[in-house]
Amino acid sequence: MAEISHAYVEAGTYSVKLKLGWQCASLDFAQNVVVLPISMTEIDTAVCTGETYFAAGEEQQTEGTYRDTLAGERCDSIIVTHLSFRDCNCTIDFANVFTPNGDQTNDQFLPFIDCDLELKEYSLAVYNRYGKLVFETGMPDSGWDGTFSAKDQPMDVYGWVCSIRYIHEGKEVSWTRRGDISLVR
Repeated sequence: MAEISHAYVEAGTYSVKLKLGWQCASLDFAQNVVVLPISMTEIDTAVCTGETYFAAGEEQQTEGTYRDTLAGERCDSIIVTHLSFRDCNCTIDFANVFTPNGDQTNDQFLPFIDCDLELKEYSLAVYNRYGKLVFETGMPDSGWDGTFSAKDQPMDVYGWVCSIRYIHEGKEVSWTRRGDISLVR
């Protein structure tokens, strides 16, 4: 059995004495040590709340910095992951009742958008029970106030159609929804 007397971690040429386990013999030789650079990659990643991410040898469920070492052919690579979580749900909802009575609460019919999105196209149209268009807008923050031609519309159920196209988390989303809204005074 051979035994090396030292472990070298710095670049250079070393004189090495190798002791052989039989007959008390030894061998002297020069050893060239080359230190290869460590490959290190840092990743900033965000995943959806409630999901997991594989880092540091296991599925992670909490934000933090995780380190993985990947064995390479000539040297290892280190991957440092800075993990964060974000809300991936983008909800756009519409109420089914509104009260345009001037009390500053629920006075307009408009969508509730609970996420950041890049709006590309938007249209909202409201119709009375006879199919007559009583409101139309191309801006999501401009809602129906319960009037048509500057006159208060009666308490009733009105139909609406909304079409939207937007970018959220780098993905384009398009949809059209229909529903009813009850105007209550």
